[in-house]
Amino acid sequence: MVQGKRKIEVVLMSNARRWWALIGLGLASSFVFTELVMVAVILGTIQVYFEASYIQLQWIVNIYVLTTSVFMMTMGRFGDMFGNRTMALLGMVGFGISSFFAGISPHPEWMIVSRAFQGFFGALIIPCTLALVNNIFPDEQKGRVIGVWNALAMLGIAIAPVLATALHEIGSWRWIFFIHVPFMLIWTVLKKSEEKS
Repeated sequence: MVQGKRKIEVVLMSNARRWWALIGLGLASSFVFTELVMVAVILGTIQVYFEASYIQLQWIVNIYVLTTSVFMMTMGRFGDMFGNRTMALLGMVGFGISSFFAGISPHPEWMIVSRAFQGFFGALIIPCTLALVNNIFPDEQKGRVIGVWNALAMLGIAIAPVLATALHEIGSWRWIFFIHVPFMLIWTVLKKSEEKS
């Protein structure tokens, strides 16, 4: 049944639309990786601002990695059960909201909790966007397509140090979290509009 549905999706989408979807899904995944590196880059600034302890700084970084890693397999299963599109959109909204709350953190404990939710929703984004890419392309294009998705996702790691430094210099360390909010919300609105059409 799932296989039949996948074939229908492949037939109904034009090739151009598939590739635009691939770019959007890959960039959405890249936000998850970008956030991990950007926080590490400006961790010293966060430490000074909050006068945070070494243990608190460890949790700010590690809770994100921990929740993303622990929940990723489970979230992939939820995508199979409830639909990868639905779960991916939920991940986008949740990641945007939790990024906002991380950005307005008044103390380290608030940030740690917000980062935990970021990791949780990030764990939704990665497997569900990859599954969507897998579903909309025919089998003969899968190898190249997964490679492109991977490259787009890893782009976040490459640009994160420069982006974090620029955001900190231009505005504040808080902008490394706020920057994800508009992009995630715009992407979600576009996907919902596409779904209705």
